[in-house]
Amino acid sequence: METFDAPREGTDEIDFAAAKPGILVVIAGIAQIVAGATMFAQGVQLLTMFIFYNWLWILPYLLIPLGLLQMALGATASLGRDWATIGALIVTWLVQLIALAFAVWTILQGGILVLAYVWVFLNGIAALVAPMAVPGALRASAARRKLYQ
Repeated sequence: METFDAPREGTDEIDFAAAKPGILVVIAGIAQIVAGATMFAQGVQLLTMFIFYNWLWILPYLLIPLGLLQMALGATASLGRDWATIGALIVTWLVQLIALAFAVWTILQGGILVLAYVWVFLNGIAALVAPMAVPGALRASAARRKLYQ
């Protein structure tokens, strides 16, 4: 029986190693996952331990899904997917604004929520690393698309 050998024309110009995401893309994805987990934990803490009698009652219901979204985007972005990396960048910067506003609000109210300050710190790291991962993710996705053509 003869073995089948697929035609190999056109594979010379494809760089198979470029389809693998770089270390910066993976680090940014992990930072997104950790920041999303911290936001999820902050939402669960607010939901279970605090009672808000004003418009802030919506805060836990906003933080929990956003934390899950940031974790999912971070996990997908760490695989070098361009759409997930750009989505994670947008979500991270939006969440950083929410985290800063919440941390300032807790300080002004005289409260000390250590998790809120940890959340601001970890999400700040993710927000700083996320833009650096975009070029690597775009390169990896472009190389992956060439493999599938």
